[in-house]
Amino acid sequence: MSNRLPMAIGPGIAVTLRDCECNDAEHDHSRPCGMMWDHTRPDTGVRCLAGSWIPFSAGHWTLESVEPLTLSPSLLCTRCGRHGFVRGGKWVEA
Repeated sequence: MSNRLPMAIGPGIAVTLRDCECNDAEHDHSRPCGMMWDHTRPDTGVRCLAGSWIPFSAGHWTLESVEPLTLSPSLLCTRCGRHGFVRGGKWVEA
């Protein structure tokens, strides 16, 4: 998988879309297959060390739009409790 450039989408929130390089003919290779989610802890503002891979398949998260970036459903870090939505290219705290 190849990374695109990280995007800051809100205070302490950055995402990096990942392009798929699989050989599956049924996969839409024109769209990212997932993203990495990097964020700060809501209680301390320190970077959370929970590496978060978000797949856009298998009934998990849906990439509604690349530009502006919009996902569903919300993202929740089970390590630090950070919870919010990616809507219109911005982070919206839940």
